[in-house]
Amino acid sequence: MDPFSVVVGVGSLVEMSVQLGKYLKDVYEAAASFEDDIGSLFREMQDLDSVNKSIEQLHRTEAADYIFGLPELPRQDVEVWQNIANTLKKCSETLADLRKVLEAIIGSSGVKVTGRRDGIKKHLRKQAKDGELEKIRLKLSVHRESLSVSLTLLNLMYTQKSSKDTQLFGFRLHKQIASLQARLSSTDTDTLHDSLHSATAVASTLRLNKHFDTPKAVSSIYTGRKGYLDGLKQAFDSSHASREGHPTHKRFVVFGLGGAGKTQFCCKFASDNKQRFWGVFTVDASSPSNAQQSFIAIAKACGTDPNERAAKSWLSSSDRPWLLLIDNADDTELEIEQYFPDGEHGLTLITTRNPDVKMHGTIGRRFYHFERLDDEEASELLFRAADNNEPRTPKVMQLASAITKKLGALPLALIHAGNAIKARYCKLNNYIPYYERSWEMIRQSQNRSGQNEDDPEYMKVYASYEIVFRGLEAINLQRYNDAVQILKLFSFLHYENIHFDILIAAVKYPRIQREADSQGTKLTNSADSSSHAFKQYLNAWRTQLRIMVDSLLLRQFENQNPVVLPTFLRDAELSSPPDDFNVRLREALHLLTRLSLITHYEASDSYSMHPLVHTWVRQRPQMKVRDQAVWCEAALHTLSRCILLPPLNESVDPRGDLARKLLPHIVSVGKLRRKIELEFARKRCERLRPWPALESCISPWRAMFLAKSAIVYTQCGDFVEGEACLRIVTDFNQRFLGPNHPRTERAKLAVSDCLWHQCRVTEAADVHEQVFQANQQTLGPDHPRTLRLMARLGESRRQQGRLAESIELLTQAMIGMKTELPETDPAIYQALEQLGISLRACFRFEEARQHQENAAAGLKHCLGETDMKTLIATEELAITYKELSSVHKNSNVELSHRYLQTAHRHATFVVEQCKKQLGDKQPETWMAQGTLGRIKAEMGDVDEAESLFSTILPVAARHLGDHHLGVLSARNHHSKFLIQQKRYGEAEAFLLDISRPDRYKTAAFISDHPDRWDALWTLVECYQKQGKIDRSLATCNELLEAVEAIRQGRKQTETSSTFWKMILEKIAELKAIQGSGIAGDLSVSFAPPNTYVGVCNTTSDTQLVATPGAGELRLRGSTW
Repeated sequence: MDPFSVVVGVGSLVEMSVQLGKYLKDVYEAAASFEDDIGSLFREMQDLDSVNKSIEQLHRTEAADYIFGLPELPRQDVEVWQNIANTLKKCSETLADLRKVLEAIIGSSGVKVTGRRDGIKKHLRKQAKDGELEKIRLKLSVHRESLSVSLTLLNLMYTQKSSKDTQLFGFRLHKQIASLQARLSSTDTDTLHDSLHSATAVASTLRLNKHFDTPKAVSSIYTGRKGYLDGLKQAFDSSHASREGHPTHKRFVVFGLGGAGKTQFCCKFASDNKQRFWGVFTVDASSPSNAQQSFIAIAKACGTDPNERAAKSWLSSSDRPWLLLIDNADDTELEIEQYFPDGEHGLTLITTRNPDVKMHGTIGRRFYHFERLDDEEASELLFRAADNNEPRTPKVMQLASAITKKLGALPLALIHAGNAIKARYCKLNNYIPYYERSWEMIRQSQNRSGQNEDDPEYMKVYASYEIVFRGLEAINLQRYNDAVQILKLFSFLHYENIHFDILIAAVKYPRIQREADSQGTKLTNSADSSSHAFKQYLNAWRTQLRIMVDSLLLRQFENQNPVVLPTFLRDAELSSPPDDFNVRLREALHLLTRLSLITHYEASDSYSMHPLVHTWVRQRPQMKVRDQAVWCEAALHTLSRCILLPPLNESVDPRGDLARKLLPHIVSVGKLRRKIELEFARKRCERLRPWPALESCISPWRAMFLAKSAIVYTQCGDFVEGEACLRIVTDFNQRFLGPNHPRTERAKLAVSDCLWHQCRVTEAADVHEQVFQANQQTLGPDHPRTLRLMARLGESRRQQGRLAESIELLTQAMIGMKTELPETDPAIYQALEQLGISLRACFRFEEARQHQENAAAGLKHCLGETDMKTLIATEELAITYKELSSVHKNSNVELSHRYLQTAHRHATFVVEQCKKQLGDKQPETWMAQGTLGRIKAEMGDVDEAESLFSTILPVAARHLGDHHLGVLSARNHHSKFLIQQKRYGEAEAFLLDISRPDRYKTAAFISDHPDRWDALWTLVECYQKQGKIDRSLATCNELLEAVEAIRQGRKQTETSSTFWKMILEKIAELKAIQGSGIAGDLSVSFAPPNTYVGVCNTTSDTQLVATPGAGELRLRGSTW
């Protein structure tokens, strides 16, 4: 670049700057006279004018000499001046846009407001241009920042020529670069990129850092948490711009478990941003003496008096940026504020295990919580530590993922695992067995000698945990003792989602149980308080005497088993009020949280442990197998106390929320208990001569725990595991109490519930019949318990499609209950309700209505309008009203409408109450919504009904499986809605799937099931609507064969006779259509599909979404 070009270029810049300044002043004065709210825009322009004047002054003092033939400007200088010229050009264009916008706002009347009308017009025009004004303001802001960077860069370059002290300009340049980088996406990126390119090039050559002292060097295999690094850098950069002019202490906290990589992270941040800080200093906060020595070292580096106060004073008053790393501030008694320097130019990073320290963070997110690495980062760190360069095949990644999961993705543990693989102690594919063998070897060697100097290197991971644990044990205070016991208790639960509610329930629920027992609350359905109870017991005195003796013996056995509980639970059991217990428990938990041995999640009020801490506490060499057995039993007892037997659990925890919280912990304790039992067996074989194995026998307490566990499993939808637990309980009760004891019968009936929910309807009904026959023989046919079982059996028969037997059994049970039970017993009205449902399935809608209305009214009187049993009866009554509306649709429109409106009102009320009591995600709510959807479809709102079922069905299938009768029935209803929407292809696909015979093989008591008939009947309609008459006829013939097979040699019901006639009529109708040659979408007369819901839909009316606690299960809650 020749000197003449420089002179011309600089002259144009000066002229442009002068013009820009004048224009800014004119526009600001003009605009201020009519609009005050755009002051920020003109302040931005004033700032821009100030920068331009500084650039002009710098040009006069530094570049003017080049006009008179001196050597040409250096290339770097030329680039900077060229960037300034480009930016000023952009400024001119932006200001031209601003002039146009302002002229449009001002209008032809001039700047001054001439009157109210003129002011309103200007204000409205200004509002219309607000968006454009904001864009212009942002552009001017970016231009100003770009010019500021160029100005700092020029100052820095010319200062280098005249002075060695370039640090202040250098640090300012770093701040401006960071601020400008955040604006790249806003506007005018070309100008910004040019300015940033020049500034970054100069900044990279600066060596501004004079002191660099970190706790340790950054590992060469450092991996991961890049997002955290970028976030911290952005928070630091943003703190300059957002709080400019407002001095503040910039602090950030990194807390978490030992070995999580907190110190390495801070060292990595310091290394990456080294040139942004004049000095990087470290304070070892592990002890007061170490911290004091650290500050003395800082004071010496800064050239001041060698003491802590002088060091902090120097940092506070320094105008150069500094970074202070306060490392290992783990002591819960430490007053960390004493280590914070004042001043706005520094950044303090704090690493700690104590989450309470996070309150001292001031910038960005204020703190990071480190526990584990992301899966990909954890695997990569393992590969780097192991120096593994083999291809990352799916198999290799799966092996690495298994290791990282085992080690909880803790960085320090992964590094030691990689070192073991690198040293060829093991390979990637057998590291986990090596890890577990090493654990056992260490436990055995330290149990023998008390120490082991040959521990593998990775055991250093646990050294810090052991130090903290022993520190807790050494302090003989209640809070510390409780903390140790909580830690041991938690190590046998699942390491995540340990809700505070669980610990509270372990104290609260046993008191509820005792109060109920003391008041004579009946936890069974024996109902022996009737007026005829004495006579019934007299007739079966032998059975009752045996039951009494067995119960006394069982209670004696139960009392002989000591209850193993942590001290804090035992103390709460004896005396302390619940509030005092809460405080005591919170203090111990908070202590563990401050040590990062557990983590507290405030949103859910739950706690978790890192998997390695979870393993360490349980498998410490000092925790012998017998100690493990004790604490495993303590965990079992604690969980058992959180589970109430019905009906108390239904009133205390109607949603089953606590059951879902307990499930993972019950599973975890069960697995660990089996491991401990195997270890005991192994030790017996090592020490003693093997003896013939005796038959294993569970204790009464163990049987009770399994029964309670079954409640949790079934409430959470795991009916297979629930059945397995109940089978053991049933066998135990039969052995010790006899087959006819009430406990045995309740266990059997609970097994039948699990079978039913697995769609094994026939097996469930067989169990009901066995229990019913046994009670009939021992207690007599009129005993209240026998009558209840008779009603239950009638309900099961309906599920099998044996409607005649169902009606007979329910009628007989209801008559007997009215004689034997008081009028206020809900069992009478529940039997009446079930009778109505069976009658409805036989087309006897009017009789069904009468029974169900009486049932709903009786339950409302006994239990209240909002009790779940009352709501279920109300919902079933709504379904009957819907059926009656269909029956009277053509004969009596007014009556049909009245029935349908009543059904809608009832169903809406049930949905509202279910949502209020149980929430949106409970089975009862889904089922009520399904009933409401069917009623809405009947009212003509098919689209809403179809949308509702589309939402419910996937949830039901996930809970129960595709073969469950409730799911199949719901899909049948869904298909009917699709047919009404003329979505025949989708409906046909659904129906062909749900009408397969294998879908009903576990539910049918003969070769076919009535629910399948309903699906086939809907398929007949679907074919007919599409004009597929041949297929419709073939399906009718298949239906006819199935119904005739039922009719042959069996007692006839009105259902089978009516349905048989309907099929014959349909066949005749289809043959007539076939003979006439009509095809296409046939809008022929077809009985409403929902009329036939009762024909064969013997389960759907009570099983729409029969997940745990819903459908039939909700009617069988009294089984337990």
